[in-house]
Amino acid sequence: MPPLVIPSPGSPTDPRGADPGAGPSWGDAPYPVLVLDANGTVVDRNRAALLLPGPCGGSPSPDAVPAWLSDAHRRLAEESGGVPAEPLTGEIGDRVYEAHPAPAADGSVVWWLVDGTGRHLAEAALHGARERADTLAALFSALLSSLNVPRCAEVAAQMAAEHLADAAVLVTPPVGRRHGVTRARRGEPVVQETRQVDPYSVPGLAEALQGFPPVPARWVNPGDIPGWAVPAGFAGPVGSVIVTPLPGHGVPAGALILLRSSAERAFTPDEEMFARIFAARAGTALSAARLYGEQTSITATLMRELLPPVLTAVHGVEYAGRYRTAADHERVGGDFYDVHPAPTPPRRPSSYWATWPARAWTRRS
Repeated sequence: MPPLVIPSPGSPTDPRGADPGAGPSWGDAPYPVLVLDANGTVVDRNRAALLLPGPCGGSPSPDAVPAWLSDAHRRLAEESGGVPAEPLTGEIGDRVYEAHPAPAADGSVVWWLVDGTGRHLAEAALHGARERADTLAALFSALLSSLNVPRCAEVAAQMAAEHLADAAVLVTPPVGRRHGVTRARRGEPVVQETRQVDPYSVPGLAEALQGFPPVPARWVNPGDIPGWAVPAGFAGPVGSVIVTPLPGHGVPAGALILLRSSAERAFTPDEEMFARIFAARAGTALSAARLYGEQTSITATLMRELLPPVLTAVHGVEYAGRYRTAADHERVGGDFYDVHPAPTPPRRPSSYWATWPARAWTRRS
């Protein structure tokens, strides 16, 4: 008997040895009870079983028994009464039930059905939440491992196609008149290109690329999607489309177009929320990569002014120079000199070159 079943007055505690025809042992139980003979035919049921959805609640034929319960009943008969340690689980209508068998003395089996729909939904929700958390952790780890805009766009589009949709198209803000477009399909290589596109050809894309004012994810009519926004080789017609912005550090980092084929189901509210969180993580990484690229470009420009000039041989003497950044703990000081060639060939070795003090500079830590 399931642990939550309270036996009726006058009924035995363990129904395994009870006569299924007696009735009072399970007839008043709040759980549905089905009595199946050796052939799998329903020979009796209690009042709660009459409320089961479908033919299981009223027909005595073997076809009225769900396939999963009929298979379990047949295996139980072949095992000569061996009861499985764990309860069997299956669907009846839109509900999920756990089936607990109790073999009777005449060879029939009393099946106690416990509604486990609530727990099943809770476990499925918990499993989905864990998968989404693992996906976000893997996404952020992969994105932050490379502060490179094309690489970040490739990783974001690829993971979006694997976990959010059948295909994903990531569009970055324009550089001049050209946008970076990254296309990804599930299980296929990522394709990247830079091209001129009209953001207004995709509803909601222009607003997502502006970044301000912030806009939410937007459902788009699949018929309004231009050809460039659908990856080559996309299986079947487009069934559902979402355009979501990629928010960055005060500036737009791009937009993500998620596509599902007509064979796939539409996006659920939980999936839409997950897509927004995914887009926020991807936008943060893309913004950081773009900022790092700008800082690297500025640093390279400033470094060109600090690097020493190319030094050549002067009257047979070769000179070389190098740049080394001073550490914070070092005290750098002294006189700095510029080297100029002598106007006339020197007469003694000490006059091979002439120097003029340029400046004196001392740095204290």
